[in-house]
Amino acid sequence: MNRFPRLKTQLAASVLLLTATACSAGTIELGGPSALGLGEGAIAITVLNDGNVALSNLRILTSESDSIPLIGSLTPGQRSAEYRVNEAHDYPLIRATVRGQSVIAHPVEGFTGWNPELPDGKYVLQVRFNETHQMLEPRMVPVP
Repeated sequence: MNRFPRLKTQLAASVLLLTATACSAGTIELGGPSALGLGEGAIAITVLNDGNVALSNLRILTSESDSIPLIGSLTPGQRSAEYRVNEAHDYPLIRATVRGQSVIAHPVEGFTGWNPELPDGKYVLQVRFNETHQMLEPRMVPVP
């Protein structure tokens, strides 16, 4: 008799999500010039730690084909260098380390549907760690 079928289903879903995240991390590291932030992309993004705790090992996938290079660490209030990408969406996939724990912000629909592609321009990606839910909360803000 299976005493915990829902728990097993949730655990399996979590393992699949972590596997997809790990695969995405490999894509981020092994991408082409745009993945290195060296492209001539028309979208400029800086990353701001908008929370109260340090973020480290930030891996940010802005679309299925573009990413920002690994950001070693951002202290609260710290802003990264400017990176250029060819394509970005309103809600990127982000993996980071907070207090030794791996955390993620994952767009539920991926890079389709309710996660629109951003027009060319400058943006600040505000990333905050939600202490209550133990997750990252990204917010892409256009720069006037």
